[in-house]
Amino acid sequence: MDKHDDYSILHNLITESGVYRPLFEHHPDAIYVMDMEGNYVYTNPAVLRMTGYAPEELLTIDKTQIFGKDRLYFRSPYFNRVMRGESVQFETEIYHKQGHTIYLDVTYTPVTNGDQVVGIFGAAKDITARKQADEQLRKSEERLTLAQDIGGFGCWDWSMDTDELICTPKFFEIMHMEQDTPTLLYRRFLASIHPDDRARVSDAFRRMLIEGSIHLECQLMDSAHPVKTIAIRGRVLAADANHERRIIGTVQDITEQRLLADL
Repeated sequence: MDKHDDYSILHNLITESGVYRPLFEHHPDAIYVMDMEGNYVYTNPAVLRMTGYAPEELLTIDKTQIFGKDRLYFRSPYFNRVMRGESVQFETEIYHKQGHTIYLDVTYTPVTNGDQVVGIFGAAKDITARKQADEQLRKSEERLTLAQDIGGFGCWDWSMDTDELICTPKFFEIMHMEQDTPTLLYRRFLASIHPDDRARVSDAFRRMLIEGSIHLECQLMDSAHPVKTIAIRGRVLAADANHERRIIGTVQDITEQRLLADL
């Protein structure tokens, strides 16, 4: 079967009388059909909304405008898998007609005629907003880590339903605890407090459930290191949609400040 025959088969599948056309036309995701060389035979209206390119433009477009010169052939490994009859899913990025980057979650499925793969059915979901949100979260986490390093404080998030604290690496560093996992039980945290201060800290946490916040100073119990003074701050959060009761807070090493104050 030559390329012209393949193209005719693909074209017939998506003509006005084709059974797939109504499904394609109203689908919110970008739906398209390509030949085995990656040329677009059909695109649904969502492709124009998503990329800015009209169907007639995609028929003759220089694909470097969409993918960039360095990524012109990035689809080849996926095409090879489709030719073997596989479906593939991957995330990628392309350029909008106006020049900005959009991120897509793409699925390729073989279009067959009998036992012959004659084309590629593509479906692409715009995940740009999710990618941007992930990037903002990553930057926020970097800023939080930097603030912790500069300010010398670690963060904790205590679920009163499970009695577990989820803690940042700086928390474990300040408390001189091994960080096997990001979580630890409240009783392990309390056990690290110096015996002279332990009852006072425990009482302060109980009162926090009524008062809504905590702010106190105490010393740590650690025979392997010099005695350290820490400041504990926290506040009770309103129950979430799952009715989980949580407290968030910080610990800060204030040993030097207290030593200087005693001079």
